[in-house]
Amino acid sequence: MEDMRKLYLIFICLIFSRFSLNSLFAQSVKYEAEAATLTGSLSIQNSQPGFSGTGYVGRFENDGDKVAFSISILEAGSYKIYIGFAAPYGDKINNVIINGNTTEVAFASSSTFGEVLVGKINLTTGSNSLSVNKNWGWFLLDYIRVEKNTDPEVVVKIPYQLATSIPIIETRRLFSYLMDNFGKNIHSGTMSLNGIEEAEWLYSQTGKYPALIGLDFMNHNRNWNWYDKTVLVNEACKWYRT
Repeated sequence: MEDMRKLYLIFICLIFSRFSLNSLFAQSVKYEAEAATLTGSLSIQNSQPGFSGTGYVGRFENDGDKVAFSISILEAGSYKIYIGFAAPYGDKINNVIINGNTTEVAFASSSTFGEVLVGKINLTTGSNSLSVNKNWGWFLLDYIRVEKNTDPEVVVKIPYQLATSIPIIETRRLFSYLMDNFGKNIHSGTMSLNGIEEAEWLYSQTGKYPALIGLDFMNHNRNWNWYDKTVLVNEACKWYRT
């Protein structure tokens, strides 16, 4: 009888533990900036009212200023990451690096603390790294918040049909190639104002050229004596021939 009672208690504990873990996954976890690792000229401050925790970090004035967090994840998957901040010095853009991948985040001008969504990010089981790094700088970092993404997956379906009734063979080949790779592969590209130097740089670093290039003709009709209009045209023709 005593053994049955022990088994019953163990069973109840397992159910409770699973329920607790599932509840934890569904809830958000907040990481206060003042408890993270600060680099550079950053300091913990508390003069701006409305912050979470015991303070916030400011003001990202110098290059190299960053706040590093270690995010512990029990179950790999998609998570929403939010940043609590205030931007009393105007609209700012700064960098967020997650597990080595960098993205720019816009912090809208605000004298009060609020949140901005960084995005829906795939995180791995265990420790994940996130740092907020100075780009424009001049804002106040309060915290980051991580919650399980429960949004339904968006399925995009594109009809396998061109709008042009009689497309040329090159158009049909390109369209078929893009459709066959849709949802399977990512095509990288570079953008430049002066030529294909960005593509050449990428090749020097990786041994591969990007699939796409963008050439900016914004200066093409300015009639500046220092701007050679033939460069981008020649670069585009050269890229097309190769």
